[in-house]
Amino acid sequence: MKARKTVLLAFLVMFSSTLADRLWALSPLHRVEIASRVEVTGDAVYLSDIVVPESVPEDWFRKFQSIYLGEAPQPGEVKYVQVALLADYLRKVISSNMMSSESAEDIVISIPDEVVVSRKTIVIPKEEIEKAYVDYVLAHSPWDAEDIKIEQIRYAGLPVVPAGTRTYEVSADRNERFLGNVTLTVRCLVNGRHARTLRVAGFVRLFKEVIHASEIIPKGSIIDASKLSWKRADITESPEDYVTEPSRVIGKRVLQDVYPGEPIKISEIDDPIVVRRGDPVKIVFQRPGLILTAKGQVKEDGRVGDVVKVINLSSRKVIQCRVASKDVVMVE
Repeated sequence: MKARKTVLLAFLVMFSSTLADRLWALSPLHRVEIASRVEVTGDAVYLSDIVVPESVPEDWFRKFQSIYLGEAPQPGEVKYVQVALLADYLRKVISSNMMSSESAEDIVISIPDEVVVSRKTIVIPKEEIEKAYVDYVLAHSPWDAEDIKIEQIRYAGLPVVPAGTRTYEVSADRNERFLGNVTLTVRCLVNGRHARTLRVAGFVRLFKEVIHASEIIPKGSIIDASKLSWKRADITESPEDYVTEPSRVIGKRVLQDVYPGEPIKISEIDDPIVVRRGDPVKIVFQRPGLILTAKGQVKEDGRVGDVVKVINLSSRKVIQCRVASKDVVMVE
């Protein structure tokens, strides 16, 4: 990223104000050396950041740590101290903290031609971003953690942020299913302040123990328990189409050949036809406290639960009935 030239101006405002009270005497000061290249870690620049520590006594350096110069530059940017004004500024700071018998004019102040302040940055480790992504998926996915596998985690760009203590805030789209391609928003905070936002994508696979055919089941056959087996499978593509309960397939008809080792899918089965046109059935009319029956004949094919036309053989009237079994229909 190209550096942007910004000047630290905070100390200019301080010329017209009282810089400090002489609450206590500091050690004798003979020399102050200013560094030409400075890298800060926080959000602000203090006088101590640009002073070479070895050039001043410890108590003076601690004093300089409390004197604010301005905001630190953003990652990839730099700021410049106005060296032409810095010497006078330093003498005012020093004078305000010396005994009245001492003179700041006797202090040797060494200032380079240029003072450049930059922000210490780091590239967020890939493992750290991956962990934030995985932790969020595991905490918010409707699937059991042992049934999912997260892979192909990726994001664009180089995640450069200021140095400091990093925490993360992760969020997902409202309708996220946490299955297949999953993209999350990962906000990185440094020392509690927002530093970078990343869109992180990954692929979430779902595995379940689902029902498979243990032998070939020809098209049109009715499934029974002897033809079923269990096997763990990747059901990421359409988990609702796979079967985990035998009761959902036993007695159903397959719509195409199912070979040994293949999963039995909901989309490939249906209820078998239990009554066909012309079959004799018992018509049942049931209301609270009343049950009437009559003989009838089905006018069309039907499955359990279907509504079909039935002729009452006594009255010869055609009525609508719901199929209860291969022998019984219920008057609607």
